[in-house]
Amino acid sequence: MHKNLVQKIMSKVRIFAGIYLNKVYQGPYQVYVNLTDICNLNCLMCPVYSPLVQKDEQAHPKEYLRRDVLDNLSDSLTNLKVQLVTITGGGEPFLHPHLMDFVRKLCRAKKDVTIVTNGTIIKEEQLTELLRLDVNLRFSLIAASPEKYLEVHPNQTAATFDRLKNTLALIKDFRKKIPSRSVVSILFVIFKNNFHEMPIMLNMGKEYNVDFVHFKPTIFPQEEMKGLFLDDIDLKRLRDIVESVQKTYEISSTDLTSFSDELERNQKLIENHGISDQKRSTPCYKGWTFCWILANGDVVPCCDCNIPLGNINNETFESIWYSKKYYELRRSMTTPHRGIINISACKCDTCKPDSEEIRISKGLQFIRGRGFRRKAI
Repeated sequence: MHKNLVQKIMSKVRIFAGIYLNKVYQGPYQVYVNLTDICNLNCLMCPVYSPLVQKDEQAHPKEYLRRDVLDNLSDSLTNLKVQLVTITGGGEPFLHPHLMDFVRKLCRAKKDVTIVTNGTIIKEEQLTELLRLDVNLRFSLIAASPEKYLEVHPNQTAATFDRLKNTLALIKDFRKKIPSRSVVSILFVIFKNNFHEMPIMLNMGKEYNVDFVHFKPTIFPQEEMKGLFLDDIDLKRLRDIVESVQKTYEISSTDLTSFSDELERNQKLIENHGISDQKRSTPCYKGWTFCWILANGDVVPCCDCNIPLGNINNETFESIWYSKKYYELRRSMTTPHRGIINISACKCDTCKPDSEEIRISKGLQFIRGRGFRRKAI
C-alpha cells in the first residue's frame, strides 16, 4: 500500500515548492487516463449508455487511445515523475486491446497503477498477472445481489453477475496463496434503485475480503434520469441506513456521513440547474497535482473542468503540461477575483476543495505566517 514511498514524498515536496514559487518542477502527482469510451454494460445512471437516455452517437463517439499514443504517454509519465496512474474511462478498460501492454510499461517504470473496471470481462490470466505486478483493482459496481444487478443493467443476464463474483473469488483465493501489494476495493455508485442495498454491499466486500468498500453519489445530468433521485423519504431512510452500518461494519473506508451529505447536496444542485449559493474562495491546485486524459486524447485539468489544454494524439503530454496555456490556467486557479475562484468552463461555483488542497492551503498559510516571501505572480 506504500509503494515507492520515498519517491512519493519527494514528488509532493517538489509539487508544493512549485505551488509556493509559481513554478512547475515535475508533472502532476496523479493522472487519470480514459483508455476507451466503449463499454459492455448499460448502467442505469450512466450519462452515455443508460437506456433511459436518448442516444446521440455524434455527441458521444466511441473513442479509444491508439497504442503508439499510449507508448508515448507512458514515456511522458515517467519523465514527469508522475506517481499515481488510474486507468478508467467512460467505458470499460479491459475492452482496450493494449491495456496490458500499457500497464506493464507503467509497472516497469515503478508507477502505482490502479485500474477501475466493472469486473465482468477480465480473463483469469490477466487477473493473475495484474496481482503479481501489484496493480490496484477498483471494481465499480451498482448492485450486490443478482436481482438488483439485472434491474440496473437491463442488457445483461445472471451469467454476467456470476462472472463478476467469480473474478472477486479468484482474487481472494490468489491473495491467500501468494503475497500481493495490490489494493482491491469495491466502489458502489448510489442512487434511488440501489441505496437500500448498502448493507448487502458491505457484506459483499467482507465476503470477498476486499481492502475497502467505497460509496459514491452520482450526478444525473439528463432530464430523463431524474427518476433516479432520492426523494425526501428515501433520504431519511438513507440516513437511517448510514447510522446503522456505521455501528455494524468496519470494512468501509467511506466517511458515510459525508457521503450522504454529498449525495443530498448533488441532488439539490441539479434541481437548481447547477446553481449554488456557495462560491469557491479556496485556490485550486489541480494544475499541479492532477490531470485527466480523455479517450479522444484531450488533456483536461480535472473531471469538472471542460478545458482542453492540448491533445496527446498531436503532441506529447510533457509539452502540454509545460505549455503557456497550462501556465495561464494555473494562475487563474490560484488567483481569486473579488475573493472568488471562477474559471470559464469550470464548475468552480460547485467545486469543494479536497483534503489534499486543504492541506496545501494550510501549509502555504503556515509558511507565509513565518514571514517567508513568495514570488509574485
